[in-house]
Amino acid sequence: MNGKPVTSQTATAGFWERPDLSATDVVEPGSTHRYRVQVTDQWGASTVSDWVTVKAAEGQGLSKYGARVLADGAAHYWSFDETDGDKAEDFVAQRNLTIRGKAYKRGSGSVLGSGASLGLTSDAANKSHAATRVASQAPTAFSMEAWVRTTSTSGGEIMGYGSSADNQSWSRDRMVYMRNDGTLSFMLYPGKLTTITTPKSYNDGQWHHIVASMSPTAGAMLYVDGNLTAFDAAMTSGQNYSGYWRIGGDALSGVNGQPSNTNIQADIDEAAVYGTPLSARQIAEHYTAATGKQVQADDNGGKDGAGKDKKDKAKEGSALLDDSFERSVNGGWGKAKAGGEWKTTWNAAAFSVDGTSGRIAMAGPRSSASIISDPIKSTSTDAVVDFSLDAVPAGNGAFISYAARSTKAGQYQATVRIGSAGNPVVTVSRVVKGRETSLGSFVMKQPYTAGQPLHLRMVVDGAESTNIQTKLWAGDAEPAEWGIEAVDNDKTLNEAGTVGLTTYMSGSAGAGTVTLAVDKVTIKQH
Repeated sequence: MNGKPVTSQTATAGFWERPDLSATDVVEPGSTHRYRVQVTDQWGASTVSDWVTVKAAEGQGLSKYGARVLADGAAHYWSFDETDGDKAEDFVAQRNLTIRGKAYKRGSGSVLGSGASLGLTSDAANKSHAATRVASQAPTAFSMEAWVRTTSTSGGEIMGYGSSADNQSWSRDRMVYMRNDGTLSFMLYPGKLTTITTPKSYNDGQWHHIVASMSPTAGAMLYVDGNLTAFDAAMTSGQNYSGYWRIGGDALSGVNGQPSNTNIQADIDEAAVYGTPLSARQIAEHYTAATGKQVQADDNGGKDGAGKDKKDKAKEGSALLDDSFERSVNGGWGKAKAGGEWKTTWNAAAFSVDGTSGRIAMAGPRSSASIISDPIKSTSTDAVVDFSLDAVPAGNGAFISYAARSTKAGQYQATVRIGSAGNPVVTVSRVVKGRETSLGSFVMKQPYTAGQPLHLRMVVDGAESTNIQTKLWAGDAEPAEWGIEAVDNDKTLNEAGTVGLTTYMSGSAGAGTVTLAVDKVTIKQH
């Protein structure tokens, strides 16, 4: 859309195994758009499908908050914007909810100010809850999210996973419920009852944002209003069974702090489930998107990637590496102004410094070269690389990769492809054991011309979860918007490492030598 990919995904496939891939685009109701699919293999060869024209349905359309939920990878999303009936539509997977019983009303006020919420009026005699209609296997990692408003002093289940869609569940797990005193608990049952509970109460009649996450590596986390309120690193699994997502009520006998009611009296809005745990930053951004209030996200429980308190972290904006290449060197790049020595790891003869730039001679098809810095002692870096090419390579051209964090386990990198076959393309990826996983990509609006200065900026921030932002532009004025924003919850690359540059010329690049000139590399503490 608007020249930018809707999604970029990495998949392994053979003629005997063709995976199903899908993408979601958020557009204005009634608007018309064209889409096509581009496929590129690991050697740079690509093909594109025919254009397909799609007209979006008429209607109210998706809220900005809902667009954020989809962008962060929701597996299920129920906005509860319906004003009548017993169904709640799933925007993502069509796992619609059916509302059981008579103790509910549609069209209650929404936390977003427009749209609606589900009003649950359950009591001891009349109960209602909502549940999916098709059973699925319980997830091994997830986040579940909902907005809740209540003054109840008898509690009840807010959201969870039960073995029954209609009646009280025999097996129930992955459950958030409110106790009589208004505190919130997140329960898992991996053969024994395990629970985390908030220290504060939330039955004050105000909207509250609740996110519960389970990770096999990080454990259980409970966030309220964008802040981590309870966690237990030992709670890494739940009971394994086939069941249904339920909202508003289920069996609660035997749980810690068992409330008087199984089904809560509350307004519930904007519920979602994610197949991977949301990061603290994403949760904070969801809260801000709905309320306009800012929250300081704590991705690492108050510690940086080295396990030190944040007060010991390097000052934001301080230089970690600074090099404007004001020297002359052959067979390498020598020592940076700040940040130590550059070390060639492949094809040292391609490297030189001419007093104004670090240079890499890219000599014909399938040639490559690589260089790295001394270790950068931070997992929160903000880098800008200024560079240019003295010619535009033919065909698929040259691949220029900046590794923003490189360790023994792999690296986060931004790869810029420049060639005559199209406008420059930037792809951000995680590379582990030689396997590259794309985290996003975008295409520059204008083609590249020989000698034109380009500027690549890449922020890699965090260890337990890593926030990555990347932009590429020509000219002096840096654009305000990021071209790629992604959060990676994989902890394989959670240590500080080196930075570096790698070049590769595609097989269609032509026989001539193209020189990459790097005018400046600046890396600051983010």
